[in-house]
Amino acid sequence: MIKEIDAEEHQYLYVIANSGTTNKSGYHTSKIDAKNILGNEKFKVTIYNQDGILVYSSNSVVNKTMLLHYLANSSKGKVQG
Repeated sequence: MIKEIDAEEHQYLYVIANSGTTNKSGYHTSKIDAKNILGNEKFKVTIYNQDGILVYSSNSVVNKTMLLHYLANSSKGKVQG
């Protein structure tokens, strides 16, 4: 789903953090960094704005509409809980 959203239009970069297997596609982290990011969670979506401020974090799957909403708010600097 994330690949369906135009990265240039929405000014985003996505990074895959997988603590179970090594991922070498696109931007990714090491398994150790992924474990630090995920903590005890198996899945996490986090969105930061260009200033590094957390805009959204969830352990649930985010649909395309929700993701576009949070990406739009992150580019405007609005923080959502």
